[in-house]
Amino acid sequence: MGQSSHAIGTAALMGRGEDSSAAVASVALCAAGVVHTTLLALPPVRLLVRALVTRKLAPALTPPRPAAASTFY
Repeated sequence: MGQSSHAIGTAALMGRGEDSSAAVASVALCAAGVVHTTLLALPPVRLLVRALVTRKLAPALTPPRPAAASTFY
C-alpha cells in the first residue's frame, strides 16, 4: 500500500511539471522496492513475516464451528 501511494505521489509530481522532485521520488521508489525485495529474499525475514501474518489472519480464515446441539427439550 505504501509503494502504491508513493507511485501516485510521484505521478502527481510529474503531472505538475516538477521534474527534479519527480526524479528524486522515482529513485526513492526504486530504492524502496530493491530494499523490500532483498529483505524478503532472506529466509529468516520471510519466516518472520509469514509467522506474523498467519498468527493474525489464522482466526479470521478458519471457518466457524457449528453450534452444539441443544440437550434441552
